[in-house]
Order: sequence, then structure tokens, then C-alpha cells
Amino acid sequence: MFSTLFTTLMLGSLSAHASHRTVKVDSFSVAGSGCQPGTVSTAADAATGNYTVVPENFAAALTKGGSLDRKSCTFALAFQGTPHRAVRLTFPRIQGDVSLDENAAAEINYEVFFAGQSGDKGTLSFNGTQGILEQSFDEINTEQEVIFACGQSGIARGNASILVNSNPAGSQVAVAHVEEIGVKIDSIPCL
Repeated sequence: MFSTLFTTLMLGSLSAHASHRTVKVDSFSVAGSGCQPGTVSTAADAATGNYTVVPENFAAALTKGGSLDRKSCTFALAFQGTPHRAVRLTFPRIQGDVSLDENAAAEINYEVFFAGQSGDKGTLSFNGTQGILEQSFDEINTEQEVIFACGQSGIARGNASILVNSNPAGSQVAVAHVEEIGVKIDSIPCL
């Protein structure tokens, strides 16, 4: 079940990248069943424009007898636009690990976008069709770039979700864990 509780870290006036690429971020907040208040740390690097969510308990897990578990985590960056510049989101990143018994599966979905728009979704799928699977992942989508309207303020968002299941139901153990979610925010000249 999706949590509506928010943990907000007020960042004041962080500047991303060099002065000509400045993005003033007013707040950085997180929510979701995998990002409960008090279980998440956030990091902002004004010099590079990298924003990171590090949840302590963002994991979906099945024990014998279960058939499905889902967790989610979202983040929001409220920013102020700069005249003659468009805000850009790039390099969405997700890192974690999975541990699956035979016939168990896990799916990790992630995306970054601006409120009112949609972005490209990334999906990582894992399954234990060949036996027990233990695997780490560190996925960076180097091709995704989402651009917001020129000179306008808005909210940059990121969503991540984990789904684990088993077939037949109840006979497997499955765990998928996300350790870190990140994105880069900067600005470019308006086209």
C-alpha cells in the first residue's frame, strides 16, 4: 500500500553544476511504502547536480506461503526556472540486489519525469528459471533525457517500484532490494 507520508529535506538554494547551468532546488521529498519517514537518507551534490535517495528498507520479499509483494518509492524535487534555460533530467540510476529461489521472479521499474509529463520507464527483470539466482544490479540509463519548459518552475519526479512473485504460489522465497535511486538535474539553453 502506498504511503502518503512525506519526509522533506529543505535544501534552500542549491545550485547544480556551473553557474550557467544553475537549477535552484527548493525542496527534495520522498514517499512510498519502501521509503517510510525515518528510513530514508537523501544526498544532494550542488556541484554536479546529482540527487540521491538511499532507503534503508526498500525491499519486497516473499517467504514460503506468499505469492506476491510490492513496494514503491517516489521522490520530488521542487525547482525554480531560470530565464532562457530549460531544466533537464538525465542519467536516472537504480542500484540493489535480488535473491530468488527457482520459479520466483522480481521486476524493478524506475522512471524520472516532470509533473504533468511522462518519461521513459526502465525495467529490470530477474527470474529463477534455472535455479537459485543471486544478483546485484547498478543500472544507469545514459540515453534518457527529459526536458522541462523553458524558464518555468516545476517539480521533477522519480518513481521506483519492486515486485516479487512466485509460481506456483507459496513455494518459493524471493527478495529484491533497492539500495539507491538517483538522477542528475541541470539546465540547458532553450531551443
